[in-house]
Amino acid sequence: MYGKDFETPPGMSRIKVRRKTLPGEETPPQTLRRESNGLARFMRQLPEAEGRIFDLGGLIDSNARYWAEKGVRVHAVDLLRAFDDERARMPHKRFDDLAAQRFVDRHLSFPEGMFDGILVWDVLHFLDGELLQRMVSRLTAIVRPDGVVLCFFHSQPKGEKVPVCRYAIEPAGGLRATAHCRRTLPTTFTNRNLETMLQDFKLTQFFLSRDSLREVIAVR
Repeated sequence: MYGKDFETPPGMSRIKVRRKTLPGEETPPQTLRRESNGLARFMRQLPEAEGRIFDLGGLIDSNARYWAEKGVRVHAVDLLRAFDDERARMPHKRFDDLAAQRFVDRHLSFPEGMFDGILVWDVLHFLDGELLQRMVSRLTAIVRPDGVVLCFFHSQPKGEKVPVCRYAIEPAGGLRATAHCRRTLPTTFTNRNLETMLQDFKLTQFFLSRDSLREVIAVR
């Protein structure tokens, strides 16, 4: 449910966020500050100036300012919200081949090699299987050669509820993760699963964090 609290893992600090509690909420959402080796690696792979980033977590004002100060152009879409909205209108509440292709064409219709980096966050972990395959294929196409993709995958078992966060990049490094809802994991990915999923990238790196997230860097 929206606004549920989640535990502070070791090595992370809690930030109090003041916001009026909505009806039905027990506590307002809270923000955790976390280090991110994956993000640090992502930044090192980007060009020094005039880059172009695609953020699948939606537009966050602080992130927009961060990239603007670096001279980086940002395209953003709240892909998980778009996924939920479209699936809710489907009779069987699941994407088939045709619906998956339409979704990808609608939200990821960019020229090949357009982006220097793509921030996927944990979006891929919650998608239907048919849509996931097409998403990865399109992401591979729209990131430039030597471009970089950052993904997060939860390490908890299938069926467990996990916090879904919006990630704000901190100027000094690291992330502020604000949980806005909880979702049930539809599947569990092993490292081998992820290597197979990202096999068209020339390099993949895994970083296991203390909050049960695997950060995955893929270089095209």
